[in-house]
Amino acid sequence: MKDKEIQELALFRFSLISPVVNDSYQSASQSQYFRDVASKSYTLPDGTTANFSSGTIKKWFLDYKHKGFDALIPKKRADAGFPRVISNDAIAKINELKEKFPYITGTLVYRKLIEEGYLKEHKTSLASVLRYIRDNNLKPSQLVPIERKAFEMEFAGDCWQADTSHGPVIKVNGLKRQTYLVSVLDDASRIIPHAEFFFNDNAVNFQIVLKKAISKYGVPKKLFVDYPEEKTMPKVF
Repeated sequence: MKDKEIQELALFRFSLISPVVNDSYQSASQSQYFRDVASKSYTLPDGTTANFSSGTIKKWFLDYKHKGFDALIPKKRADAGFPRVISNDAIAKINELKEKFPYITGTLVYRKLIEEGYLKEHKTSLASVLRYIRDNNLKPSQLVPIERKAFEMEFAGDCWQADTSHGPVIKVNGLKRQTYLVSVLDDASRIIPHAEFFFNDNAVNFQIVLKKAISKYGVPKKLFVDYPEEKTMPKVF
């Protein structure tokens, strides 16, 4: 990238955060301003069109606040954070999903993009989507909180999300064993109907967790399951 292009991109980034820097924004709050800016598409200095997440814009502001204008100068290519294999429409959808569902996993985002026609599985890999989420500060701790009901589902029981995370490695009969925490989370209330540790991450153990969750809280209207196909579990039912 030429020096002129680098400076133009840094100036472009500053133009987006300058109302916050100068305290001249018209939105109700800084968080709302970042979301307002993120809701639009922009033409970059090189003529391409791009969308930015509120987390990315907030990061530019914080970088500028701590390190000055030089922090806005890109260290990578001009379209860093916008993989060429991911279209602008798909990027906008990723941003939308992460704004509405901050704790949705990258794998589930990828599957929804494929299901809704934003991506072709043979053209765009899961790694590309995960890299975009990572490079654009779309992890839950980095997202700008939405100043309203944080999740789209209106009532408890409308939708549960299931997931598995790695637990600690423990010794059993002198052997080290990896543990897995299988859990079910209610999307609206954030209540955890049930969670349990296992030595195996598989469909059988998930069904144990789901059965116990249903016995305590009833049957949800929808269930999102972030599991690979080989586990033969439905994505939604």
